[in-house]
Amino acid sequence: MVFGGNVASWDLNKVRLLMWCRFYNSITYSYDVPPPDDVYENDWKLDAWVDMKKAERNKKMNESAGASNQPRDRVVRPNSLVDSYDSSIIKQ
Repeated sequence: MVFGGNVASWDLNKVRLLMWCRFYNSITYSYDVPPPDDVYENDWKLDAWVDMKKAERNKKMNESAGASNQPRDRVVRPNSLVDSYDSSIIKQ
């Protein structure tokens, strides 16, 4: 582990770093073919790539299992996790 101690004692910067690492890791290893390097280097391209893959997966799941199933995302977006992070546990 990169940071020691309990996760609850981490400051917001450590939590954000962990979330971004998980995001890029999920993109790299969740798909048979990860995006090319130029997509990783451009935030707009990366967002578009994630949205495209999400739409492809949703379409495939809806076609194979019926529209009643709710597909789950394979990629966790860091901003949604950081926004929900309980800042009251951060030691200032």
